[in-house]
Amino acid sequence: MSHFKKQFGIIKTIIILAAIIIIGFFSTEKVFACSCVVPGTPEEEMKKFDAVFMGTVTSISERNVSDFDPTQTRSIVDPVKIGINVGHSWKGVTTDFIYVYTGYGSGDCGYPVTGYETYLFYASGPIDNLSISICSRTSLYREAQEDRSYLGQLQELSLRHVLPQNADSIEDNKMGIIFLLGGLTIVLFIAVIYLIVINQKMRRKNNK
Repeated sequence: MSHFKKQFGIIKTIIILAAIIIIGFFSTEKVFACSCVVPGTPEEEMKKFDAVFMGTVTSISERNVSDFDPTQTRSIVDPVKIGINVGHSWKGVTTDFIYVYTGYGSGDCGYPVTGYETYLFYASGPIDNLSISICSRTSLYREAQEDRSYLGQLQELSLRHVLPQNADSIEDNKMGIIFLLGGLTIVLFIAVIYLIVINQKMRRKNNK
């Protein structure tokens, strides 16, 4: 009898821990809500942001610890690193390749870019730490007709050629997390079934 009680307690603990991990992961991405002010006109946003340029996304990767100031906590640093081949620049950017950073997009105002798509970027921050978000006029270049009409009247900056660095796709990191959560879910399911079986055995013994 005591053996079954011990097993029952162990399985119950495993279930609770697995549930906390799974629920905790999905809930942490929704802790912070994104709050934005409606963007102004292209002219207003041109004055407001540190960099305005057009470019094609060539890589999307997890930001390395070496990419930011170690005195900053990870939670306040944009975790997604985006490599961009710059086509045209009107402010801030003077190289034909640059990295910008953003959040994951789950309540942290991160901008959801797609690989090999061309965007018009409005970015803020120092040139080696430019940040983009959904709280700007950043958009697909083909859909930014109003911005393109305004920017077409301005003089473009000359672009200096630089060699891009290699970056691993962030999708690989996401797949690893998905497999981990899938494994935890399977373990939780098996543990629940085993707990039911143990509970039934204990009831049968008590009824004898």
